[in-house]
Amino acid sequence: EVQAEGPWLLAGWSDGAVIAYEMARQTESPGGAPSLVALLDPPAPPKGCGVDVTTLLLGFATLAGGYSEQKREAVRALLEGLDVEAGLDLLIELAQADGELPADVGRSWMRERFDLHRRTSIAVETYVPRPYGGSVILVRADASLAAGAADLAAGWGSLARIDAHLVPGANHFSLLQPPVLDRWVEHLKSSLAAFEGKS
Repeated sequence: EVQAEGPWLLAGWSDGAVIAYEMARQTESPGGAPSLVALLDPPAPPKGCGVDVTTLLLGFATLAGGYSEQKREAVRALLEGLDVEAGLDLLIELAQADGELPADVGRSWMRERFDLHRRTSIAVETYVPRPYGGSVILVRADASLAAGAADLAAGWGSLARIDAHLVPGANHFSLLQPPVLDRWVEHLKSSLAAFEGKS
């Protein structure tokens, strides 16, 4: 079923949060029905610039989960200066050595997944967000906050009214898994009920 008119309820996790934000922004119209958008552990608002090969490869490597900051920097140093093919070979070798990737997974399988990651990352990083007047709920995993950071919204507050919620004991990947999921879904439900009461 197609819903031709708002209000719309939109949510996105990680880079998908940026896409959900833009969808909400595009459906916003003067005098139209407002939308509610939930940004689940989004990156900081993109600045509309490109992304280099090392950053793409490192982002791809961390998709599997929980790199510590120390491991992330060590892998970044190893990837620095490599082209995509050499970088993928290195990531396969590292992941197989750590037992994170089966021995029979080859470069073509990894390349397909990397290409999808690359296209998404480039689309997100070259996007320039504009202000949005609707309701935005932002759910932030505490492990996603930079050390000493106080702004849960990580810059999104300059673009929209943000209701930010910190999830203790969560990282970017555990945020969508029980029992961590249960810790923030009630907050989302109450925000949704309040939004529906206003609509």
